[in-house]
Amino acid sequence: MVRLLWMVKLVSLLPPSVSRLLARLLNAPRRPFDVLNYLAPCIGARLLDPTRMVRLMDRGTASLAARLAREPDERLAQGMHYPTRWEPFFEDYLTVAQTYEYPTKHYDFHRAQLNLTPQTR
Repeated sequence: MVRLLWMVKLVSLLPPSVSRLLARLLNAPRRPFDVLNYLAPCIGARLLDPTRMVRLMDRGTASLAARLAREPDERLAQGMHYPTRWEPFFEDYLTVAQTYEYPTKHYDFHRAQLNLTPQTR
């Protein structure tokens, strides 16, 4: 997420045409992105135990909240065009503020897919 925020901040300083071109270029290699997007969590689940995952999630969430609190309003209003084929929550154009909202939407979506009710035997 931090890398994505840096990219948005950097690209938002460029002309909008550059942002649109970058989004189109990133949309092109969708299949390799889908494979990596699938494999990374699979590998992570094998390398990290649930306790460590929770600690990393808590640390990452706290770090993003602290970053968001320090962002000036002008920066939050800047944005860029996104590769909409990569992620259902990526719109054609997102501001920095909307980019901060993305992880919560993504997490809630996947959490809803899980069956977290205890199973009785």
